[in-house]
Amino acid sequence: LIEKNSVTRYSNMIKEENDRLKMMVDALLNTAALEKSEFNLTKEKIDLHELILFSASKFENIINQKNGKINLELNASRAVITGDKFHLTNIMNNLIDSAIKYNEKPPEIKISTRDENKAIIIIVKDNGIGISREHLFKIFETFYRVSSGNIQNVRGNGIGLSYAKKIVETL
Repeated sequence: LIEKNSVTRYSNMIKEENDRLKMMVDALLNTAALEKSEFNLTKEKIDLHELILFSASKFENIINQKNGKINLELNASRAVITGDKFHLTNIMNNLIDSAIKYNEKPPEIKISTRDENKAIIIIVKDNGIGISREHLFKIFETFYRVSSGNIQNVRGNGIGLSYAKKIVETL
């Protein structure tokens, strides 16, 4: 008989991989739509802090498995914006996922918000491998991927940051 803990663990792993695959397919389809200018955003009032909390909670299991942590410093006083909740959630998920994937240590991710003039600044900072200066100007190109160094089996397709940039520019 399979232990209940094993079934739960494997079920969680399957769910996490399914969620990751869904994020990748959604990002690819949306990037293709953006490239063809066949894209409609559904703008609505969104509480960015709630969105960030929701995204961070989706990665709780994998962060715990890697002995990592996500620190939130949500200090923006005006966290409600007008935007596309689906796509902004995908962007936050992509950023957190990358902070976990491109890390050789237990991930330490800090997500913070602050007011700046009439805008909200969102900062996602991590202790991962980073990106060298020579690659920075290309990271928003569709399908561009920086070599992952010594990290093995890093899944990716080079569309996450390109997708994020296009959505933010469209909003």
